[in-house]
Amino acid sequence: MPLTPDEMRRITYSRYLLERAKNLQAHQTDLSSAEAILAAHDAAEMLMRVVCEYLNITPEDRFMGFWKVVKNHGHQEPPLKSAMDSLNNQRNEFKHRGRLSHAKSVEGLLFTVVEFCERISRDYLGIDYNNATLTALIQSPSARTSFDEAETKYRAGDVKDAMGSLRKAFGAVYEDALKKYGEDLPEHMSWSEPTFRTGHHEIDHPVKNLIDSLNLRSIVEHVNDLTETMNMQILGVDALMFRKFVRLTPHMLRRGFGHEPFLVWQQGGTPTPEDYEFCRSFIINFALQNGV
Repeated sequence: MPLTPDEMRRITYSRYLLERAKNLQAHQTDLSSAEAILAAHDAAEMLMRVVCEYLNITPEDRFMGFWKVVKNHGHQEPPLKSAMDSLNNQRNEFKHRGRLSHAKSVEGLLFTVVEFCERISRDYLGIDYNNATLTALIQSPSARTSFDEAETKYRAGDVKDAMGSLRKAFGAVYEDALKKYGEDLPEHMSWSEPTFRTGHHEIDHPVKNLIDSLNLRSIVEHVNDLTETMNMQILGVDALMFRKFVRLTPHMLRRGFGHEPFLVWQQGGTPTPEDYEFCRSFIINFALQNGV
């Protein structure tokens, strides 16, 4: 029996919540890790509800009742019960008692939740959990195209080119956010090379040297960097996560109106799969937070 559009949508949201949990965990603080536990718990619970509906089972109110009710209806008992019980306990400790989990212990639990979701999707729904594409949640067509290109390159093992495509995807969703909220956001500073010519070498030469010494291009670039960071905060995006995204991805420059942007990598090491996953999650969160 095929899944309904509503069930597929909830599976996609479950995947998004797991992406959000990973993004929160990237902060590596105990409080952000506790928030990651809440998001991961919600991701698992949403998927568990879909499984129960698909199997025509009335779901249990209690999180850990899932294992019993599925088995009692003649199906194989779901996996990873002990580890998911630990997730549930840590979620309750934080939500009801205000006790924080250590960031390192949460990291292992997130891997468990991913495995749990993948296995119950395969065993009970007959689908690959990771095929619930998150690009469907992004409204910008050009961003979805670049995002799909990134996924294709990443699966082929080309992490660096995949990161370049992610940078283009972010450029598209950010541009849409500027159009949507532009009246409430500080504008970028435009700039052109100043010229000063009197025809007298003894005047023009020192004035040119003075203009060069001011390094105006660099000043404008730094001001625009600060403007962009401020825009992120106004749009509800974590500025620290944004700066990390900027550091990990190439600069995107345009030759002029109507021209395709080109990418300029900063000096640094080769991007890792972990870098890719962080940047991918960052874009999805940005797009969903701002409806673009």
